[in-house]
Formats: sequence, C-alpha cells, structure tokens
Amino acid sequence: MPTSLIANPSAQFTHRVIIPDLNIWHILPEDGGLILGTDKGLMHFDWATKAVSADMRLAQSEYNLVDPSIIYLIKDRMGGLWAATRTDGAFYLPPELGDFTNINNQTLKDGEFTHQNVWDVVELDGYWWIATHDGITRYDPVTNTATPLFKGYMGEAVFPEFVVYKLMEYKGKIWVYGMRGLFVLDPKTLTLTKPKSQNERMDEVIDGRISGLTLLPNGKLYFVHSEEGMFEYDIDKGQLNDITPAFNGVDPFLSHGFSKPLKSHPDDPLFYFGGVLSRYETSTGTLHSIYTVPNANDHLGIGVNSYAIDKNNILWLSLSNFGLIGLTADTYEHVYTIDLEKNNLGTLMYDMHTDSEGMIWMSSHKGIWRLDPDNLHFQQFSTQDGLIVNEFNSGASTVLHDGRIVYGSVQGVTVFSPKINNPRAPLITRVNITSVSLMSRDIREQGIKTFKKIVLNHDDLGLEVAFSAMLFSNQDRVVYEYQISGGQKTFSRNKQWVLFPQLSSGSYELKVWAKDPLTGNYTPPAKLDIEVLYPPWRSPLAIASYVFSVFIIIALWLVRRNRIQQMLLKAHRETRHSEARLKLALEGSNSGVWDWKAQNSLIYQPRLKAELGYPHENVTLDEYLAKIHPQDKAIFRIEWLEFVSTQKGYFNCTYRLRHKDGHWRWYKDFGKVMEWQEHSPLTVAGTYTNLTRERVFEERTRVFGAAFEQTRDWVFILDKRLRIRACNTALQQAFGMAEVPLSSSSLTMGLSRRNRMQYLRTISQLSPGEHFSVEESVTLHSGEVRQALVKVSAVAGDNTDMVSYVVVMTDITDQKRAEQEALPVS
Repeated sequence: MPTSLIANPSAQFTHRVIIPDLNIWHILPEDGGLILGTDKGLMHFDWATKAVSADMRLAQSEYNLVDPSIIYLIKDRMGGLWAATRTDGAFYLPPELGDFTNINNQTLKDGEFTHQNVWDVVELDGYWWIATHDGITRYDPVTNTATPLFKGYMGEAVFPEFVVYKLMEYKGKIWVYGMRGLFVLDPKTLTLTKPKSQNERMDEVIDGRISGLTLLPNGKLYFVHSEEGMFEYDIDKGQLNDITPAFNGVDPFLSHGFSKPLKSHPDDPLFYFGGVLSRYETSTGTLHSIYTVPNANDHLGIGVNSYAIDKNNILWLSLSNFGLIGLTADTYEHVYTIDLEKNNLGTLMYDMHTDSEGMIWMSSHKGIWRLDPDNLHFQQFSTQDGLIVNEFNSGASTVLHDGRIVYGSVQGVTVFSPKINNPRAPLITRVNITSVSLMSRDIREQGIKTFKKIVLNHDDLGLEVAFSAMLFSNQDRVVYEYQISGGQKTFSRNKQWVLFPQLSSGSYELKVWAKDPLTGNYTPPAKLDIEVLYPPWRSPLAIASYVFSVFIIIALWLVRRNRIQQMLLKAHRETRHSEARLKLALEGSNSGVWDWKAQNSLIYQPRLKAELGYPHENVTLDEYLAKIHPQDKAIFRIEWLEFVSTQKGYFNCTYRLRHKDGHWRWYKDFGKVMEWQEHSPLTVAGTYTNLTRERVFEERTRVFGAAFEQTRDWVFILDKRLRIRACNTALQQAFGMAEVPLSSSSLTMGLSRRNRMQYLRTISQLSPGEHFSVEESVTLHSGEVRQALVKVSAVAGDNTDMVSYVVVMTDITDQKRAEQEALPVS
C-alpha cells in the first residue's frame, strides 16, 4: 500500500484496470503472474506480457460443467490446485511434474516445420537444425521462428518426401543422411552437395545404399554399405577406405552398423551385428567384444538403441525387444538386467543421456523417462506432465550447449532442463490403512481411526485391507509393497488392496509401503496388527486330551504299522521270488520282454543289444523293420498295422531278425495292449521267444526224415527199452512190417530167438556215442535170404542220457556174391 494513503487516509485511490472482461472471484499468486478463478473458468495472468490465458484442463476433462465459474482456489504443498465451482462441486488439478517446452507449428511465432515428425536434432551457429520426415527445419530459439529447408527435395511422384534420418556436424558443416543418400549442408549458403572420394568407384559406394552411420570428432565417418561392406571415410582427405576384411565375414546386409564411441576410446566407434556389440579399434583394425546378447545369432531381432555411462561408472545399453543391460564401464562385466516388460514399462527406450547429477534420461513411445542409477527407479513424464505427445522417435535427440536436452517426436520437439525436472522432494511421505472389511461379517463399526489392530474370529473369511498414499494425482505411478509377519514381500501396481481368504489362528502384523513415483524411495510402513482367535476346541485341556489321544493312536498305529511292514516284507520277498522265477523261466526258454509307447513311437527291444549285437535297445519302428528278414517284413507290417489300428488287443507274429554279424535268428513275439486312448493302443507290453534252435532242429528233422524215408537201407529205431519206435519204408516193404509196429517181436528177420536175444543184450550195453556192427543173414518177408551189414549206434539226448538206438541194415548180398565169384577156383 502506498505510504501516502497511510499518511492521508482520506486521499483517493488511484487504480488501473488490467483485466476488464472477466468477473474474478478468487486470486492466487504464482511465479511471474496470477491464478484467477473467474466466471469463465480458470485463467492465468502473466505480469510481463499482461496476457491472460485459459487453463483448459478442467474444461477438457471428462466432466461436463453446467457453470464454468471458479469461485475459490487452494494450492497444496505439491502445487496441486483445488478449484471450487459454483454448482458442480470441487475439482483437483494435479501439478505438472515436469517443466517442458514443446515446439511445433502450433507454438511457433513465425514459420513452420517442414514436417512435424522429427528424426534428429543438431545445434550449430545458434540454430537448431531439425531433421524431419520431409526436409530440414532451421529453428531460431531466440525468436521462436522456423525456416523450412529442402521440403520435397529430389521428390518423386510415388514418394515426394525428402526424409532425413540423421544430422552430423563437423567443422561448421552438417552431414545429412536420409532416404535419398548422404549430403553435405553448408549452413551459410543453405546448399546441399554430394560428398566426393578419391575415385568414381568409391563415389558409387558412398552414394549407394548405406546405413549405420556415425561421425567421430576426428572427421572419420563410418558406415555400412548393404552390398559392399564396411567403410571409413576421411572427410579431411576426401578418401574412402574399405575396412570390410577386419569384420571376419560379417554380412553387411544384416549388420546394424556403427554408433558413437565410448569416452574411454574416442577414436573407436562401436559396431553391432548378430547380437554382439563390439569396439572397432581403428589403429589395429580389430574388433573387441563388449557384450553378447543371450542366444546371439546372425538373424537376431535385437538391436542396440542407445547407451550411456552413469555416475557409478555403469555402462547402460538399451536393447530393443530385450530391456536395459548394465555393465561395468571398464571391464564390461554384467551387473544389471532390467526387463522392461516384467517391470510393466512396456516400451522401447531411446537416446540415453546422462545429466549433471548422474541421472539417465531417455525417450520412448510412452513419454520421457528418468532412471536413477542408485535405486534403479524409473520416473515417467507424459502428456499429463506437459509433453505434447508421448511418442518419440529413436535417434531424435541432442544435448544443447546449456545442458538442456531436446527430444524429437511425431509432433515436433520437446526441450527441457534436467536440473529443473529432477525431483527436489518426494511426492508422498506416508501410506495409510484406509479400510478393513470381511466377507463373512460386517466390521465397519470400528471406524477409520481404529485401524491399528483388529480381532477376528477363527471362522472369519475374506479379510480385505485397503491402503492409500493419499495422492490425488499420479495414482497409477505409485507402487505398493506389502508383507505379513515376515513373509515374502509382494508388489502391487494399480491395486490398493490385498485380500486374505482366511488366516489361521494366531497373531500377525501387516506392513504396507508406498514407492514414491518421483524419487523411487519407500515411505515408512503402515502397520496393522491382526489377531485371529482360537476356536473353543483348542483350549489347553482340549489340547492335552488331543496329545493323549494322539499318543494312544500313535501307539496303535505303530503296532499296526509293524504288522503291515511284516506283511509287506513277506509280500516283497514273494514278489522277488516270483520275479526271480519269471526271470529264470524267461531265460530258460530263451525269452524276454519288450514294450512300445505311442507317445514317442519307440520300441524297447533288449534282445537287440543282448542277443543281436546292436548298440541300442530303443529304436523307431522304421529302424526295427529294417532289421527284419525281407520275406517276413510284409507279414510283420500287416500284423502290426492290424494291431495298432483296430481293437484287436493282441499281437502275435513269428519272424526273423538280422544279427549285427549278418546271420538271421528266429523269434516269436506276443504283445498285449496295456493302456488305451480313444480306441487306439497307447502302451503295449509283450514277450519274445528265441526260436532259432527249434527252427534249426525242425529243419534238421525234416532233412533227416526225408533221408530216413528215402534211403534204400533198412532202418529202424529202438528206444532205451529196445522197443521199435520207427522204421523206414524200405524195412516195411522188405520184412512186411506195419508203419507203426504193434510189437518189437514182430521183426524176426529170420533170426533164431537166441541170436535175437544175443543182439539185444549187446545193444543194451552200448553207451551214448558207441557203435556196433556185424554181418548177418536175414530172411525177407518173401522168404528170400539176404546178406546184410548191421550197424547199431547209441544216441544220447541234450543231457547225455541214453535216448535211442539207430539200427541200419545194408543189403550186401550182391557184394558178397561178387566177392565169391572173384575168389580163385581151387
């Protein structure tokens, strides 16, 4: 108040109308101006320009106001604004957590962007040179004006835009890389020229399909040609060098190219290919690996978006589709892995920059982020914090000479000071238990002030505890953490309550913390003591009776258990004996077991290894069929297909298998379905028997039988009791014998009973393997007397016991007659 009014209270006030068109109900001061509650809504007044601007946050919200009048205003400690309306109640307008300046066609005083989709930004000669989707925009930050350059340059009918992806400054010139190649921009004359090299061949390379460019402060430009390889271009000398041999056959088409060098090696650009980030040492032409992505390969869809080194000397890599990786900057040891999806961030991180306080800033498709390296906390800035848009482009950023950071988006550029946007105080300081409820009964009568301790009955169900950081804005950015009685901590995002279906009797302590969305620090815990009463049947007397009863039960159980154990041991012994008998039976009959499972189509055949000499017992059906005799393969396949495709239920087949050495063995298989699945066999078990010996015996018997029947000698077989068991056709015809003799005495052969008995006694004295022969005259059924050579062999069985005697009589009459005729006549 002027001192003249104090000295002379009757003097008249002098005044000046500043805002004539508004009915102002309430005024609050703010930096550089006033906040006004008016009949036309919320307004801001600027002392410097005397301009009034409308605050559209409430008017553009989801609430439809009947009367826009704001009659009262209150600002809280965080800068949030409470606004009381005339008829629609009170509203809370949260403070903007960031101080950002957005520059696009809507905010310029003069001029326009060539295109509002920004791909890169460079500061030079007091201007910001902005690469867009159609040309270059020169922005004057002093006058807030823009000059469009090269819009539609070299445009075509199909694609008229002159897309510029990258701007690189060197010695007062700007190197421009875009869809139409590489150019040099002279900021003075605003002209574009093509770079030249030492010859036309290299000019074609630098003017070709290149990518992955980075320009070092020493004037060396590194890039990848999709067909020719990797190159180094010396700007000062105008010389292009092919450095492809140093990259050990790397496919340039699949390479991600070069990026800026580490500060520790300013002359060595980084190179990324196939999931491996390396440093290209220019002095020796060699690659030094820095980090390899898990499961790295040439076609890996993971790229390096950006990197930065924080105040703790950690090298942070932003990998697309993977997350953030932290390595020690000197030894490249892996320290951190931050999975952006698991942390519910769900976006790619671009263009990492470290500010003066060691914080890391990065852009994304969900706004701008700040990472605190000390606690790995991410703070998000979005449109509700002052950004014009949340979608920013990869590679579109720069750090201005004054330390401010510029990020390019699909709607122009956003510039901000990291120092101003770093939090000075936490947004929340405490968390409260706001309500406690049960599904089984109502306990709301306790009131909000009693939430320090609650007492529950043993049968209470559905305990729900709600908590809140008492924050009216940015609630979706608050992370809660709760723990009950020393158990595992559980994180909760976007959910401010926890439900316990039922707690056992006892005492518990529930602790709840809230993580500040600005600083990442946790508040002191809110605590709730929970006591669950014991049921009546858990009194000390009841427990004592339970203990006694349990003792009795345990004693009885031990007695019964001992009996059961004895029964189990007996059954186990019987099972072992049964298994041993089964094993002996199988081994004694040259048999074994096999099985087949439909899930893996493998046949378990132990005979392949034990009897046939193959290295594996489990084979596929095709491998097993390959070992079957060609003459038996068809019948095996038919039997098997009928078995697995019908409900026959059993498999029975006799066939030959090839030994590893090449010979064949006979087997008879029998299988039965043990488990079905939708009318198809799922598990089959069976046995096999080695019939090779029997088959050999059968073949020998067939051959011997044929010889026995077809020989001209007279042959008969006696058992060990000297009874005729068989005789051949020649004997039957010669002596009039029946095919099956009724008695051994029917074969007299014209011999006297005495001679026959003598021969039988001699035969009975033969041991297995001994032989006896004699010449004898025999009388045929026709009465003809013939001379015969009688040979008797004693034959033993497998156990060397006597089995039978084989008697072979050969007619030697003609031989004897010839001998008589050959004798000289005396």
